[in-house]
Amino acid sequence: MQGDNLRDWQDMPECGTPWPGSIFSFPQGNSTWEPEWDIAKPNVCLFAQSGQEDLESMGPEMAFAKALIAGNASQRVGFVPVTWGGSSLFGEWSDSRRGLLATLLNQVHLAMAQAGPHAALRGMVWVQGEGDATIVAGRTHAAMYGVHMERLIGTVRAELSAYHPQLPFIMAVQSTTGRDRVLPFIDLVRRHQLALEMPGLLKVDMEGLEMLADDFTEMYGSDVGVQRLHVTKRAMCTFGDAMAGVYLAARKQLEQAHEWSSVS
Repeated sequence: MQGDNLRDWQDMPECGTPWPGSIFSFPQGNSTWEPEWDIAKPNVCLFAQSGQEDLESMGPEMAFAKALIAGNASQRVGFVPVTWGGSSLFGEWSDSRRGLLATLLNQVHLAMAQAGPHAALRGMVWVQGEGDATIVAGRTHAAMYGVHMERLIGTVRAELSAYHPQLPFIMAVQSTTGRDRVLPFIDLVRRHQLALEMPGLLKVDMEGLEMLADDFTEMYGSDVGVQRLHVTKRAMCTFGDAMAGVYLAARKQLEQAHEWSSVS
C-alpha cells in the first residue's frame, strides 16, 4: 500500500493519526538497520521503504486498522509492509526466491517471531496494478494479470501456511478514470482483477476515490498531460474504511474456513 499524497495540501485527517499502543508496523529494514515493531506512522509504506517519517502524507492503513479495532476484530493491529513504488506483478513479485516476494516472506517470518506466540496473521492487503499497466510493461503482461495474481496468492498461502491455512487477501481493484493515458493498459488490469475469483479473496474498488492531479506533460508530452495516480488523504480514510468493511463482513466465513482447515 502506498500514500504519495503530500502535494494534495490537505490537512492530516483524524483517521490517519497514530494510535500508540494499538497500531504497529514492522518496517522492511535494510543493510544498515534491523527492523523491529514500532508505532505505525501515517505513511506506513514510506517508512517501510526508507525508515523516514513523513507526517504529511498517508496511506489507508491507519483508517483500516482503526475500523478493525472499532469492529472488534482485534484490540491491536500490526502491519508488515513490503512495497516499492511502480513494482510489477510479473517482475518484482514473480519469484519467491528473490525480489519483493522473497522480502515479503522473510519479513513475515521475522515479524511473527518478534510478535510472540499470541500473535495471529489475519490477512494480506494488495494495492498494486499500475506497474503492469504501463507502456513499458505492455499489453501482454496486463493480459496475464489474473494468472499472475492467482499464482502469487497460491505461493504466499503455501509459504505462510504455518500461520494461516488459507490466508485471506484483500485486493484493491484499480480505478481507470483520468489514468488511461499514463497507464494505457489499466483498464485491462482492472478487468482481470474483477474477473479473478478465489476462496478468501476480497475486493475493494478504487473507482470514484478522489485522486491527486499530476501534470505529466514535461515527462511524457502534451498527449498525456494531466492524469490522476495518487489517492488524496481524505480519500484514504474512505479507502481504509472500505477495506475493513469487506473484511468484517466476511469475518465469520473466513474464521470458519480457518477452523475447518485447521481441523482437517
